[in-house]
Amino acid sequence: MIAESNGRATGVLEVYLPYDAIATKVAGQTRTEIQRVAISLSALFALLALVSWWTTRTLRQNAATTSTSPARLTDRTTQPGAVPARC
Repeated sequence: MIAESNGRATGVLEVYLPYDAIATKVAGQTRTEIQRVAISLSALFALLALVSWWTTRTLRQNAATTSTSPARLTDRTTQPGAVPARC
């Protein structure tokens, strides 16, 4: 409390609030935040799974179309200036 004109405090006022209403609100907000985090992590996991699936699918397709048979590697090394392939 400030009662004097110079701004000097002359006392303290203490207020007690019922905690039940505050506890109920905090519990509701906590539950909402936990749900939000769970949904966000699930969406992130799904996105990462999709990226992983897409990448491995592309790599498998690329490996199927690109042959690395020993005969093909031998043909490359017989050309002048060719570097031997490492297996």
